[in-house]
Amino acid sequence: MSDSGTRTDSCTAARRTRDHDGSMKFVERQPFADPDAAARRIVEIANGVEAVQDGRVFIERVNEPFLAAGGSGGQFRAGIERAVALGWLWRH
Repeated sequence: MSDSGTRTDSCTAARRTRDHDGSMKFVERQPFADPDAAARRIVEIANGVEAVQDGRVFIERVNEPFLAAGGSGGQFRAGIERAVALGWLWRH
């Protein structure tokens, strides 16, 4: 809750945390904290990667660009799981 009593959306507002001395500091928003956003980015990357056999793509060819774009390992895993659940990707 903000000072005005309204709830702020964590996706649109920077999170504030307390530093060890009690002062406030702002934490940058994670671009792929939402599994749907991570899944969309993973599918975009996978579509740009050359398939090796029967439309298959090595996971390393998707993982590296995702991490370079600012994602974390946990966000990658959540994005993959979400993309599989939505039927956008499948594991072999």
